[in-house]
Amino acid sequence: SLCLSWASTSSSDMRLFAAVLFDKDTLERIHEYRNRFREAALSGNFSSKSNYHITVRFFGEVEPEAVRPICRALEKSASVTAPFRISPYKPGVFRKNEGSVLWVGIDRGRKELWNLADIVEDELFSIGIPKEEKPFKAHITLGRKVNFRDEFSHVVQELGAFSFLSEAKGISLMES
Repeated sequence: SLCLSWASTSSSDMRLFAAVLFDKDTLERIHEYRNRFREAALSGNFSSKSNYHITVRFFGEVEPEAVRPICRALEKSASVTAPFRISPYKPGVFRKNEGSVLWVGIDRGRKELWNLADIVEDELFSIGIPKEEKPFKAHITLGRKVNFRDEFSHVVQELGAFSFLSEAKGISLMES
């Protein structure tokens, strides 16, 4: 059970998010692709292999007494969502002053991820958590504060294709 792993006795707020995680082989494929970008970058903080995921909902600071109800809402959301397959789309960047956030989008499974995010939002709203104002964007973050030697479109062309096929079997509550 998702909630059993959160039977924490923590007395302080935790920074939490809900995410779809990947199997070991998929993590390895994503990491290899991330390494190709790292080689093409001047600088950046690149994600570690264990940190690849698709954030379904970011919570920010959560009081310990709110963790259990959030867990139950996530479990309920996962229970009405059938497993589905995920494959990547093309990479992109969210441009920021200090460097770009480098990500890879989702192709197969994008619609199912949007549906899951909607179900999660509805379940959270039913327990008094306001709906997220920002639109959901299904992606896997590969790095932050990334600066490239060349135009991003040229880097992407140079790196070539990337693919994997992974099964999304549920949702996890994570601490950041």
